[in-house]
Formats: sequence, structure tokens, C-alpha cells
Amino acid sequence: MPDNPLVFVMDAAGAYDAAVADAVARPIGGLAGAFTPAFVTSGAFERLFNGDSRVLGAEEQFSRVPDWLLGKSQATYSAQDDVMNGWRRVELTLHLRRYRLSKGRQSSVVPLTVTGAGYSDASALAVACERISRQIQERLR
Repeated sequence: MPDNPLVFVMDAAGAYDAAVADAVARPIGGLAGAFTPAFVTSGAFERLFNGDSRVLGAEEQFSRVPDWLLGKSQATYSAQDDVMNGWRRVELTLHLRRYRLSKGRQSSVVPLTVTGAGYSDASALAVACERISRQIQERLR
């Protein structure tokens, strides 16, 4: 994978998901969150995620980036009191679309699902992000 692919992940509410974007970027040497709010509000993220690569040619700054990973995340939290009192569980689903302009192609959307558990939602999410990082290393080499 080229150095420093740009990574942007939106959560189910339409907000930037920093924790998951960092988990995606870390194992591949990527740069998470290198976009302005206009990238989302203009609809560019949604169009790119849905496969419209014309967006990349419409903006000069987009066309200079050789490798992109765009994602949508969904985290579902639940109590796991049967395991331990106060224990939390998360199921994290991430759909990624990769554009490799240096190779002139885009990928289909790749779904990844992991679980994590911890004493809080944040600690459960941290475990899930670590697991998704490992999957990304294996799937996106």
C-alpha cells in the first residue's frame, strides 16, 4: 500500500468516527481525518463511498491523493452482566471502500465485523478497534 493513504470513517449518526478511523489508519501507515467538514457537507464523502469516483477528478486536492480508504461504522453496545457485573460489549461493523488511484482502480465495499468487551463502552470499543486493526492488516495488504 502506498505511504500515507487517507482514511475517513463516518459513524451511523453521520459524524466523523475518530477512534475507528485511527484503528484503520494505524496498521497501514495511513493518515486519519485529513478532511474538512465540507468533504461531508458537500456530499463528496457519500458519493465517493457509493462508488462515484468522478469526485476525485473534480477537486484538484483530491486527485493528488493516490490511496483512499473510506468507511462507515456501526457500533452496537450491550450489557454483559452475565459475564461480570458492569461488563460492556460492543459489536463493531465497518464497511470500507478503497480507491487506489495509483493503480487506477477502486475496490468493492469490504465489510468487517468484530466484538470487544470491557468495563465501559470506551474500553470495549478500544478492544474492538484493536481487533479490526488486525483484520485490516490481513485484508488490505
